[in-house]
Amino acid sequence: MIIFLFSHTAFARTNAEDYISSIEELKEQLALILSAPENEDSAQKRQLRHELYTAYAELEKAQFSINSEENEISFLLDDYDPAEQAWPLKIKSNIYKNYGVLSQTVFIPYNVFSGKKFIPSDKMTSRQKQDYEETVNKGDLILRSGERKFRAEVKFKIRKWDEASQYRFAPEEISIYLTRDNSQTLLVSEKIRLDKKTFTVYPQIEVRNETQKNSDIQKNALLVREEAESLTEKIESQDDDVKQKGRRSFYFSLDTKFDEFSKDNLDYKNIKLSTFTGTLTFGMGSFFFGGISVGFDLDSINSTSIYEFGLELGANVRVTRFLRPYLHAGAGLTTANRLYAKAGAGLDLTFGHFMLTAGYDYQLRYKWKSVLENGITVPSEGKTWHTLSVGMGVTW
Repeated sequence: MIIFLFSHTAFARTNAEDYISSIEELKEQLALILSAPENEDSAQKRQLRHELYTAYAELEKAQFSINSEENEISFLLDDYDPAEQAWPLKIKSNIYKNYGVLSQTVFIPYNVFSGKKFIPSDKMTSRQKQDYEETVNKGDLILRSGERKFRAEVKFKIRKWDEASQYRFAPEEISIYLTRDNSQTLLVSEKIRLDKKTFTVYPQIEVRNETQKNSDIQKNALLVREEAESLTEKIESQDDDVKQKGRRSFYFSLDTKFDEFSKDNLDYKNIKLSTFTGTLTFGMGSFFFGGISVGFDLDSINSTSIYEFGLELGANVRVTRFLRPYLHAGAGLTTANRLYAKAGAGLDLTFGHFMLTAGYDYQLRYKWKSVLENGITVPSEGKTWHTLSVGMGVTW
């Protein structure tokens, strides 16, 4: 039997279908060789397996894209969904003659399309409610009139799957635009929430042995499990970001202190950094937190080093996904024979797990010996401080 050998590099590599066609042709040639016992260990067989391995690797490494101007993509707009605050839009397209491999419902957000901030219905005034309903009705007319057309761009990956000639379509990004003279970007989807689908190319050609097939099945099962875990973590993380809970954080901060508020003291040219502090806080229920801190007195940097150790209790509230104000009070001691008490307030600015923080404290300081002999009294002048601090760290 004479087999004519084609290199996969001879095939065009302009899109996903060209890649798949190339792979299926290589498999067809390999299957012919495998069907002939005399070719069991031929150079052609080894070469074709190498070509096929390389072709699969290139397929799975590549990112492809289709768009509605050059490819057939259908759009189906549904009625406005108040719960989603968006218009559901279903898009469909075919991959390698398999219609509906791309079948995804995305949501056109009210605030993006209209340019108006969405206000929850229970907080709307009668005038705001009227404006909201008019905007939704106007949106329905514009989106359905055909005056402005939808345009879609889909970026995706393809990988070989469990069965013979089976592939998996995995969208990476879906972008939806509304066109007229210019394009309005309506949405760019999140990869992690997009639907993956498998499809089969016919005729199915199997050139793997059982060991290779089982290996592919195990790798694919691991991938599916990792994707499910990532989605769960993403959802939990988003829910966690806005959940009301006691302040949990670890951060470093710098502060400056002064004995009274004045224009000169607040002039940035006169600000002198006082303490560098590391703080760990832990939530206690939904609104309260405790904390420990260790600080270094920057004024002692050229003399005997002075360290501060403190405890604190506080309360906080989550105002938005990004803002978390808090109140706290605490006490501590220093290695310079000092006790201190403080009370103040602050604001955390959070971005996921990253946090910026700023705060104000009123602080009283005592000598150990004075407290033991006289008890806690109002300190003498110069022993009360106002402190302003800024810091950054992580929160969870």
